[in-house]
Amino acid sequence: MAFNASADHSTNVTSYTVALYRSVDPSTASPVATRNLGKPTPSSGVITVDISTLVNPLATGSYYAVVSAVGPG
Repeated sequence: MAFNASADHSTNVTSYTVALYRSVDPSTASPVATRNLGKPTPSSGVITVDISTLVNPLATGSYYAVVSAVGPG
C-alpha cells in the first residue's frame, strides 16, 4: 500500500494507522481490521508499507483502506 505522508510528518506525526472497511461508507462503518503502521520514512513524500498480513486473512471482497496520521495528545 502507498499513501502520501502527512504535511507535518516530521514535526507532528507520531505514527500512522490503517483501517479496513467492508462497507461502502467508511465514515459510518466499523473497521474489520486495523493496524498501527508506525512512522515509516517517506520517499519523495510517499510512504509504502506491506499490509498483506492484515489483508490476506480477510474474506474475498472489496474493502476500503483509510490511513490516519496520529499525533501527540
